[in-house]
Amino acid sequence: MDQPNIVGALLAAIASNQPTFTVGNTPIKVVPEGYTLEQLDELLPQPARKTGTISLHDADSFIRYVNDHKAAESRIYVDADFESGHVKFVAVLNEHQPGADADINYAAWRDHRAVFAPRQTPEWKAWLSKNRNKFNQQEFGEFLEYHMPEIVSPEGSRYPQPAQLLEFALNLEETKKVRFRSSSRLQNGQVQFEYVEEGADSTKGKLDAFEAFAVGISPFFNGSAYQLDAKLRYRISNEGVLTFWYELQRPDKALEDAARELLAQVQEKAGVPVLFGSAC
Repeated sequence: MDQPNIVGALLAAIASNQPTFTVGNTPIKVVPEGYTLEQLDELLPQPARKTGTISLHDADSFIRYVNDHKAAESRIYVDADFESGHVKFVAVLNEHQPGADADINYAAWRDHRAVFAPRQTPEWKAWLSKNRNKFNQQEFGEFLEYHMPEIVSPEGSRYPQPAQLLEFALNLEETKKVRFRSSSRLQNGQVQFEYVEEGADSTKGKLDAFEAFAVGISPFFNGSAYQLDAKLRYRISNEGVLTFWYELQRPDKALEDAARELLAQVQEKAGVPVLFGSAC
């Protein structure tokens, strides 16, 4: 708001003993104690300018909002740590205008923003939270059975089909009360466990397990799915108790790829210069 206009309007209001006046389209009120000025934006039919920060949940919504409100000076700032999968997009829509002319004020308020921090999917969180965790037979069988929709078997790979892994999970639950005593690696890449019933020494049966399997999950909501290879690990205790866990191979790489995919999407469709850093 232009200061000379305010001063002139204020003097005119005082001279006419009027407590309110306008400068441009903005109503102003004079408060008697010290003649404090209060700007009455709430009396306008609409705000004098756009302000506020809106948080978006997916890349399409973020891009749509930026395209609806961007200006020539708008900028998008990307705060990213690809190794950990952290990425945050902040669009400053009323950014300072670029320029070096000392006679022109290029400053702007920088208070109209859109923020997009990709949210991780429940499937991604579930597999990462249990990575390298120890399971007993029943727990591991139930975990695999519940997450069977995420199991994949790429064409040409030796990874088990979902139906094969489901059969293994069910066998784990059926043999939870036996005592395991040995394991051997087969030529087809599987591992075979021999077990006996409690109190017996002769072999009761055998349980075949897979050395590795694969899952296909999306790190971020509405993002592409990525294949994660999982190595199956196990241990037989002196008491014949079988413990399982899995080790995901390079989940950080999948997170990095997913984050870079979002970045490419924003760069292509938002039509706003993208800078790496934090929008303070």
